[in-house]
Amino acid sequence: MSLLSGLRKVFHKKRPFEPIDRYRLTSEEREKVTAFFSVIGAVLTIIVIILIA
Repeated sequence: MSLLSGLRKVFHKKRPFEPIDRYRLTSEEREKVTAFFSVIGAVLTIIVIILIA
């Protein structure tokens, strides 16, 4: 569940005068979001390498 809340915070439309703490990721959310994008990047890299070869 922390992955979903982290992704919401990353991609949420930010309003100009809302407090910045609302969008700050906790350490667990940051860890999960980083791992998610790392896995997505690795999968895309492998797919590109397979398609080129």
